[in-house]
Amino acid sequence: MGTSKGKGPSETLTKQSTGAGCLVRLGWMMFGHLGILISAKFISSHKGSFISTADFVFWGIVFATIGLRYLDVRKMDGMTVTGEPASMKHWKMYSLILVAAGLVLWGLAHWWAAYR
Repeated sequence: MGTSKGKGPSETLTKQSTGAGCLVRLGWMMFGHLGILISAKFISSHKGSFISTADFVFWGIVFATIGLRYLDVRKMDGMTVTGEPASMKHWKMYSLILVAAGLVLWGLAHWWAAYR
């Protein structure tokens, strides 16, 4: 777990600093979370049926963000916030937390839409 599949530090830095590596990291760290919040806002302002397009967008972004984190860990030698190499254990924990937080946020957005 401490090393990144036997690769040296220069190779790891190269993978992380490529354009694709930066896009993947920005995707799951920033754009994914921002997209989740924006789609939750749309859900909370929706008047009508319980399920709308915003719900599908919300969950699509949640699972796309999890997929990008997986790609970051498996193919881009992703790191934790403390600078250690990320493992599949980190990905599983991230996935569980994001789905749980997504369920709470989704429920709150629907509650807000129904009772505001």
